[in-house]
Amino acid sequence: MKKLHLLRHAKSCWKNKLLEDEDRPLNSRGKRNCVLMAEKLSKMLNSELTIFCSPARRAQDTITRILHHANIEKQYQICQTLYTFNVQDLVSFINELDNKYEQVLLIGHNPALTHLINLTNTLHLDNLPTCSYICLTSEHLTDWRHTPKFNWQIEDFISPKNKFVTANR
Repeated sequence: MKKLHLLRHAKSCWKNKLLEDEDRPLNSRGKRNCVLMAEKLSKMLNSELTIFCSPARRAQDTITRILHHANIEKQYQICQTLYTFNVQDLVSFINELDNKYEQVLLIGHNPALTHLINLTNTLHLDNLPTCSYICLTSEHLTDWRHTPKFNWQIEDFISPKNKFVTANR
């Protein structure tokens, strides 16, 4: 069984028009939402989880703040490929994952994350909100190369605005 955890970066700041997109920091709401999500995700960010993050500052700040506020000491890998807005780039990244990873968390961007969720299960999501988390499981998947061919089940779906939205609770 494989588990695919997805986290969209928290709300970022657009004030400084001179900054490149990749360099935008979190705004105050984004920082507050990281604290809220740390409380909600603290039990889900387990030791078996391997974390891959977009190099965008807002994505790195999101996972760093969540891990800090959840009191979790865990490293993450920065992957240039995750700085994408294209679902096919995201699928290619997942397909190339080493099968030794049973659970991965990807921190990235829309619309790629929303499109990936819609591609892998029957849920139709218009937009994965900022700082939202979804956990997809596939009981029979053993090889990441077959990711889009399986119907994934939604195990958890949590956003800062919702108290706790899950499929299993």
